[in-house]
Amino acid sequence: MRLGETLPMWAVARMQRVDRPFLFLAGHTDHIYRLKVEAAKQNQPDVLVIGSSRVNQFRRAMFRPLSFYNAGNSLYTAHDFVRFLEDAPGIRPRVILFSLDFYVFNPQWDEVVRFVDYGELGTWGSTERSRLYKALATTILDEPRILIAPKLDPWSGVPAFGLQAIRTGTGFRLDGSYQYGGVYRGDPRANPATLANALGRVAAGTPPFQPADTMAASHLAELEKFAAIARQRGSALIGITMPYQPALNDALAHSPRHGIRADFYGPAMQARLRQMGIVHVDFTDLATFHGVDSEFVDPFHPSEPAVLRMLITMLDRPEVRALLPELDRSGLAARLNGASRYEVYRHEF
Repeated sequence: MRLGETLPMWAVARMQRVDRPFLFLAGHTDHIYRLKVEAAKQNQPDVLVIGSSRVNQFRRAMFRPLSFYNAGNSLYTAHDFVRFLEDAPGIRPRVILFSLDFYVFNPQWDEVVRFVDYGELGTWGSTERSRLYKALATTILDEPRILIAPKLDPWSGVPAFGLQAIRTGTGFRLDGSYQYGGVYRGDPRANPATLANALGRVAAGTPPFQPADTMAASHLAELEKFAAIARQRGSALIGITMPYQPALNDALAHSPRHGIRADFYGPAMQARLRQMGIVHVDFTDLATFHGVDSEFVDPFHPSEPAVLRMLITMLDRPEVRALLPELDRSGLAARLNGASRYEVYRHEF
């Protein structure tokens, strides 16, 4: 269908390999995990980013001349990192950058994401397809113009597939990174989380900040299994702890109900990460990468300029520089001169 809602994820992944820009995000289904797995298998990148939505803003342009894919916004539990490598047995990236957050090691978080669909979009005649067609019929009846309106992302003007991408300019680019087009445009439908909302989650102990004293041993074992599979494939691992806005980070640091955070940052965990062969880059404090308080999409998600600052800082570490010697640090730093609050590589795909 012209709206792109019925595209299987393997087809979207194949489309992403053709160097013709488009944006994708469906409105009635969510099979992003499968999209990212299929794209990683098809692209076989030198550098692969995996993890939560907090790593959304790493871009292919930052890693030139290396091949790159961002499979973020698709992994939720500690086991998902293992699941991803097992579901893509043929990939062997030189470097895997992955999000490393304390809440992933809280078993209560698993319950929150228990309904994630890790499979492909249902085939013809499936229950999911039937529901999808009914939802599309309702959408078309309520909004018949959607069939004739230009199917272009309203932010960058490239072709858009999926109702979210068409309506708001929010979705995934060719390189797997995420464009917050609705936020960039000030679209009220974007509805990003506010700082007050985020602080309220800490106080109330609601996701992703459910109370816990320590990290679960079973979840740490999943991280070790993930690291072992990566080592077997010759992939170096860089675990990145992305920042929150400072007020949110302060609230977590001073919360008596979140000892799990102190456990995560403690010396025992750091020693364990070293034993696993994981280079841990901790950007919790904005000062560690010359971060700017305003360079956030919302309290949980640093923007593209912030992520570029992090990469530049990472390249100052000898162990990271040895893994990515081709990257032009000075050229990356020069791009910050023309950056906006949200974008560095605007309309570059």
